[in-house]
Amino acid sequence: MGSTTFPRHAPPALALLLLACGGGPSGRTQAATPTAPTASPTTASGADGDGGVQLADASTPAPPRGTSLAIVYQGICDAARMAQVGGMPATLFPHSAWLTDGGPRSLFRDQRPSDMPESQYEMGRLWDAGGIDETHAWIARISRMFGDGSYEMLFKARNWAPIPEPQSIHGYIEYLPRPDGSLWLVATRFPERPDALPTNYFSAWTSEGKSSKVNLPGPDMYLGTSTADGELVAHDFRKGKLVLLRWSPRKPVDDLVADAGPFSSEDESYEPGVWRMHVGTTRTYLLTPKQKAGRRIQYYDGEKISPSPLNGVASHLADLTSWTVTASDDVWVTTASGKALFASKAGEVKEEALPEPAVLAGSRTPWLLATSGALYTHAGGTWQRVNLPGAAEGKPAPKVESVWDVGEDTFIQTTQIRPGFGRPTAGVVRTMYATGRAAQPLRCGAPFPTNTLALLPPPAGETCAEPMVLVSGVRPGHLPDGYPKLAEHLKGLDAAGTTVTFVDFGSDGASLLGVATSSLEGARAVAKRLGGKVAYPPEILCGSPKTALRRTILDLATGTFRVP
Repeated sequence: MGSTTFPRHAPPALALLLLACGGGPSGRTQAATPTAPTASPTTASGADGDGGVQLADASTPAPPRGTSLAIVYQGICDAARMAQVGGMPATLFPHSAWLTDGGPRSLFRDQRPSDMPESQYEMGRLWDAGGIDETHAWIARISRMFGDGSYEMLFKARNWAPIPEPQSIHGYIEYLPRPDGSLWLVATRFPERPDALPTNYFSAWTSEGKSSKVNLPGPDMYLGTSTADGELVAHDFRKGKLVLLRWSPRKPVDDLVADAGPFSSEDESYEPGVWRMHVGTTRTYLLTPKQKAGRRIQYYDGEKISPSPLNGVASHLADLTSWTVTASDDVWVTTASGKALFASKAGEVKEEALPEPAVLAGSRTPWLLATSGALYTHAGGTWQRVNLPGAAEGKPAPKVESVWDVGEDTFIQTTQIRPGFGRPTAGVVRTMYATGRAAQPLRCGAPFPTNTLALLPPPAGETCAEPMVLVSGVRPGHLPDGYPKLAEHLKGLDAAGTTVTFVDFGSDGASLLGVATSSLEGARAVAKRLGGKVAYPPEILCGSPKTALRRTILDLATGTFRVP
């Protein structure tokens, strides 16, 4: 069957079901996860926190977009999903949501109800978010129980109170934000009987979270997606044919656009999820099933449906393994025979050899996730291998978990087994990268609570000019103490020089203590001396906060303090 692009909004419990059905639609803002998500991309060149990087203030404006790949956050935290709220990327951990432009801000923190067992609480997670601005943000929370699921909608304008419309589902969910700030939801329930057709549930809310009527063509349309100009496009089976439907604020409702090709029960897949759609900027593309008549790609341009020029190479489409549509309405396809096919919006078609077996992910910029673990992007007319900044050298290499298109940026999430980040032994470290972002990377997890994002200097590399050893973290609102005991441990440590500076600083409401040294060798000596003597394994970071609660100089010869 090749690779599968899972729908952005399909609940985790439904992954196997969707895999069996062949995937689902995926638009410009959707995740692309290959069938082999454990593939590990190449290791970065090792520039691991160079220079004396300083912490940015929370009011620092978001950096300009570009094409480079930079770390958004890194540390010990759970896998996240990406969404967009008011034009800003939102990071969704299982039970907390964060905005990161201009410094980390907590958007939402989930609380386990007192009458809900911990095991049931952990089965669910935050699944999607949106809204025209932060004040009118909404969050979708998915829970799973015994193979079925239910969703809850929460709106910030309603103080995050759940909308009392929980729906049991066993199928596909699509959240469709509208240009006016309202939100539509389409839930497709797959039946238990294999010979029965799916049923659908439609719901809608205003930007304030109030229920509103849904003016959709009817319960026979499913797997819909929303275009840039506010149209809703979906498809349906009618009298043995696959047809395309649209809802538009300016055009007739339930308009049968065109026939997308015949199918029969003898063809390879009749189940929902096979006919996947991708949305560009002005076109919506539809992939027809693998059938005796051949597989085809059609596109809808707002008026009519037309065949893609890639249909002229139907022999390659027969062994299609992945496909995507870019923001320029160009189409990319990969095949099991090692080909990459391209069709531009203007009709140009070309064929390239893949650098190695791989599948496509993302849409604004096509990315290749190779089965060997390499990550590629298409630039300058060729597929170029991507190095990931901040990855630890050596093996095991990082593993790409997911790729998300959010607004103008692409986000890439990886894991790597490595030491550090407040942990005495090697463990899973998760990194979120994004295109065009060069701001100070954030820390997730230790010494902060798991799934907390906070400003913290990055790990120090060999060229770090301002090393600082993180030695303690305490309760919010309390300054670190134990100065005399730490001074006793460090007294006479000649390898660290004549003095070190104790730096108390705050991040995300927590008070932290760092020991700044004049050299990387001195930082290593401090970390070794304090190992096992402080609450967290000492970490050598690179950078000094712009603001600090307190700075105190320790004379290493006498063990006495003075204020600078």
